[in-house]
Amino acid sequence: MKKHFLAVAICSCLNAQAIAETATDVTDNNRVQLNNIVVEGENQSRSLKDTAASVAVIGADELNSTQHQNLRDAISSIPNVVIQTGVVPNVRGVTGNGAAGGFNSISGGANARFNTIIDGVAQPFVADFTGDSGLWDLEQIEVYRGPQSTNHGRNSIAGAMYINTKDPTFDWDGAVRLGYRNKDQYFDKALMLSGPIIDNVLAFRFAGQLVDGETITSNDKYETNPSNIDLNELDTRQGRAKLLWTPTDAFEALLTYSNYNEEGDAGRRYFVNDGTENYNKIEGLIRDMDTETEITSLKMRYQLSDNSSLDFLIAKMDYQLGFDSYDPAPADKQNLLYNDENKTVDVKFNFGEGSHALNGFVGLDYFKRDQDVKSTGSYQYTGDDTADSKAVYSEVNFGLTDKLVLTGGLRYQKESQERHFIYGAIDSNLDENNTIWLPKIALSYDLTETNRVGASARKGYNSSGGALDAIAGEYYYYDDERVNTYEFFTRNEFDDGRYSLNTNVFFNDYDGYQGLANRHIVNIDKAETYGAEIEGIVWVQDDLEINVSLGLLHTEVVDGGDDYPGVDGNELSSAPKKTANIGARYYLTDNFDVGGNLQYVGGYYADIENSEEQKIGGYSVINLRANYKIGQLALAAYINNVTDKYAKRVDYPADARYPQGYMDVIDPRHVGVSATYSFF
Repeated sequence: MKKHFLAVAICSCLNAQAIAETATDVTDNNRVQLNNIVVEGENQSRSLKDTAASVAVIGADELNSTQHQNLRDAISSIPNVVIQTGVVPNVRGVTGNGAAGGFNSISGGANARFNTIIDGVAQPFVADFTGDSGLWDLEQIEVYRGPQSTNHGRNSIAGAMYINTKDPTFDWDGAVRLGYRNKDQYFDKALMLSGPIIDNVLAFRFAGQLVDGETITSNDKYETNPSNIDLNELDTRQGRAKLLWTPTDAFEALLTYSNYNEEGDAGRRYFVNDGTENYNKIEGLIRDMDTETEITSLKMRYQLSDNSSLDFLIAKMDYQLGFDSYDPAPADKQNLLYNDENKTVDVKFNFGEGSHALNGFVGLDYFKRDQDVKSTGSYQYTGDDTADSKAVYSEVNFGLTDKLVLTGGLRYQKESQERHFIYGAIDSNLDENNTIWLPKIALSYDLTETNRVGASARKGYNSSGGALDAIAGEYYYYDDERVNTYEFFTRNEFDDGRYSLNTNVFFNDYDGYQGLANRHIVNIDKAETYGAEIEGIVWVQDDLEINVSLGLLHTEVVDGGDDYPGVDGNELSSAPKKTANIGARYYLTDNFDVGGNLQYVGGYYADIENSEEQKIGGYSVINLRANYKIGQLALAAYINNVTDKYAKRVDYPADARYPQGYMDVIDPRHVGVSATYSFF
């Protein structure tokens, strides 16, 4: 198998050379070159060609199509990324939730493995992955596969999603949008306005969005507990205001305030697993969710000289998650309220800007979090938590020759957590302190101005913690998990951007991998994953673009250890061997284009025990879309899941805890339209 992946990498380079030899001259205004795609998720703005990490970029053009309802939809077709209901994305065979799934994040304050960062501020994750609906006024989404711990510290051992929203402009800009899609009946209303307050000195931007509608969940109520709650209702409201101040050419400050609220059928949607195609939620997980996130941040940049600058980030976040459960008997109702307040301070010195010989940055990062939780009703518990981390991080690029660049990075982080949790007679305390060194190194070589090859090695980390085993009636502890990652990469572009081919071949060696054994977190002594991501774009002619992406993956539990001996040789959960996407976009005129994509997800096991009952078959989904512009009016239409495929992503059989079993399914076919009018 390892020889197979090596062959893929070699063939990718050979194919790139063949493309170069057969390329012909062509130009197209729609073509985006690798050097023109700038990513910022590794603490430094750099072109996609200069980025060693495996990163997929989703631009504003695709996000504005309204085909994607939420973040999970937007990234679902990325190779080696698996999306399931209510959980953080699974990347390269590593579950994004990690030890932080469900009740474990409540009782132990566990960290997820995949970090979501918006405008430089890490987002909270508690129990269910919520609050991701609505993609209005975004600049781009960057999805990094593989550990990003050196760059972002906590919550990044599997990867990170870095999201940039649009900034104020000194030219007037404004837009409104109305959108609708059927099946689950979503109505999308959005507006944006940006412009100068003082020419070239002070500018503002405001963006707001309301998404109201119904999910695919059945609205059938229990006869034993009549209710006025709409079980399938979901309402999302978000607003963001920005103020940009540039008093001099050397200084700028950006103040941002955002508020996000999501109510209704959010989070996990698990349906009754009775062998029928249904959308009836299982007992115990019917919840009227209410999530609110309020973030205030201040970014400042001071240009010290032509080749050095200082970046400051100060952010405060207030996050609240709550729900009221709906159960067959009124006495079984649970009410939960979870509060998270955190502060971030980051200072970064950039040097050697514009220099090939030597450039990089060094920074200081501080994070502090306070949490409290209270559950009343049929399921009663309380808890509070204080955690903080302090880090020094740096990255330096050495231009050894005009074509050869050596990159070294290091993060030194100290973190602590104190957690007090009370559940019935169990009164538990968690007191953890850790110090971590997280290095990385990369070497890249430019074959030509638009073709690069390289290799990298880096270390990832996720913290230790504790959790409550409610069945056993005990509070227990688990160790941290670490990974050493090795990658080979190529970045290739030919004929002025007519052809591009990017590859990343990787090997991950995990120690202490945090797995679930009967809902109990254990440390697996050793696990390995290896594979590749291959992504290519071809402009067949000036008005026709074809893009193809492929993910290859092998995962294995090498040694389960004393805590989990029965899984030796098994695959990790939610780790398909193949994922793929092929898409096309045809420009009939400058103002009218049509396109679509075919997404494939191979089969996998939904549990690390590799039980046949939880084996998921592969599935394919076809999506179509069209865009048409008339002056300042942009119209969009799409069909997702054209064939109305019904496929499972989780298949859990009946047991004592869930006598109905449960399943997660892909969204059924739905059709949507939108109209966006730009004022200026």
